[in-house]
Amino acid sequence: VLSQKGQVQTKLSQLEKMQEKVLESLRSSVSMFQNLESLYLKPQQIIAALEEQVEIITREKEEALLLERREAQFLENYAGHDFFTAEPLLETWVERWAPQFEFLQTGTAFIDQLEDVPNKESLYEVPKWVSRVIVADGQEEALRRLVEKHTHQMTYLIEIVKRSEAKKELEDSLSEGIMVYPKSWSEHMRVEQFVLHKKEARKALDEAIVFRKQKEKALHQMEQLLESIRSFLEEYDHNYYVGLREESSQMHHQELQLSQQLESYKEQRVSIEKQIKSIEEQGRKEAEEKNRLQV
Repeated sequence: VLSQKGQVQTKLSQLEKMQEKVLESLRSSVSMFQNLESLYLKPQQIIAALEEQVEIITREKEEALLLERREAQFLENYAGHDFFTAEPLLETWVERWAPQFEFLQTGTAFIDQLEDVPNKESLYEVPKWVSRVIVADGQEEALRRLVEKHTHQMTYLIEIVKRSEAKKELEDSLSEGIMVYPKSWSEHMRVEQFVLHKKEARKALDEAIVFRKQKEKALHQMEQLLESIRSFLEEYDHNYYVGLREESSQMHHQELQLSQQLESYKEQRVSIEKQIKSIEEQGRKEAEEKNRLQV
């Protein structure tokens, strides 16, 4: 019985140690379980809560990754640019092609270099110029042919405007149809804002990378915790745990019974020994009396 009790107690002790190790991770990871004493009390609630945490962290990681990609793409497109253009490659092309034309500028650069234009500030509110390239009169077709050779690289339309028309549009304040532009076009059309955004984008990218790595680590830890609890509850289900405790209790009860029986046997042996000693003492006295009478 003692040997069996030792085996059962060892199994129960090992199980409870493993459970406590998992519980420590659970308590530190999910605040709602910080006072939980046993995995067997709320197994379904624990699994559901951890699965929800995995989903939340996964979404946060994906959002961080999108932010990281967005800032990285912005820096990749514009890091070496002086002016913002809707088509990221436009400034590079203009710089390369400029020697072939009498006049060639991106729309953003054209507006930035204007002087003594009363309505210049209002131009930033209608930032169509970021998608334009301004070329000398009579050279529009030559520029168009060059641009068309690179349409496979373009991600946004490019509007070719001859210089005289651009000037006339500014002088006459020509209106256009209802157009809704991205807010960033208006902001980035201002050179100082464009430069500032590039600096902020670098910082935002670094922060996004750190945040994304933190979420990846947290997700890995939460998935490991979820898997460890699932495995524990599958290998040592509640019935197995209850069975071990009951068996341990039965063994303990049997041990008490044996201990009581042994104590009873011990008392009986002491009583018998006393009786034997008394009988022997009585026999010795009778023998001494008999010898005395014979003398």
